[in-house]
Amino acid sequence: MVELSICICEDEPIDQKMLIHLLNEESENFSITCYKNAEEMLAEYKPGRFDLLLMDIYMTNMNGIEAVQKIREIDSRVMVAMVTSSTDFALEAYRLHVIQYVEKPVKKAEIHPLIQRCLLEKASQPQFRFFSNHKEQSVPFSSILYMEQNGRKMLIHVKDDEEVLETNGKLDLVEEQCQDQPFYRCHKSYLVNLSHVKELDIEFRAFIMDNDDNVYIRRDSIYEAKRVFAPYVNK
Repeated sequence: MVELSICICEDEPIDQKMLIHLLNEESENFSITCYKNAEEMLAEYKPGRFDLLLMDIYMTNMNGIEAVQKIREIDSRVMVAMVTSSTDFALEAYRLHVIQYVEKPVKKAEIHPLIQRCLLEKASQPQFRFFSNHKEQSVPFSSILYMEQNGRKMLIHVKDDEEVLETNGKLDLVEEQCQDQPFYRCHKSYLVNLSHVKELDIEFRAFIMDNDDNVYIRRDSIYEAKRVFAPYVNK
């Protein structure tokens, strides 16, 4: 079953609780992260972390439109729905590729089709296909933490999966398939998904992944690694 990682940015506790309730009615497998203001969300945001943003427009200090503008500077793929009682910012939302306005008070009749659309979008995401145990398998590029060359074997480390997938292959060939994905060849033995990097440790020349694995960086590429990782660093 396709799962969604959903971000709710809503400063009204009652509205936030209602959104959580309606999302949990859709599926218990959704991962939901809540923020009470845009500044708090942007401080932790990085591309690839969420599949869907439910963004309130009218919040104190930075409003939802301003927050989405900043997000679009580094993430063009995440799906965004504006939660609001007004369509005053419809033109700006259209330019930011907002997929839906969800009117307050939020109702299941609006959440259900939104979630179905997001599930279909995610199910159609590009897949990395490979052979393992004499059968073809596939995993979304967005779910891969990193790939590792180990002799003739290629190890595929996947988000939220303790089992490491194994196949025959070369990273040189896989790297060509990842040109439109946020992957970076940081070492002859590693191809890393930058959207799942938690930290860059310059002293030890390694990317620290979301699962706390270390992915090493070749000595002469440390400054290049710093540059390509810059858009993904927490603001």
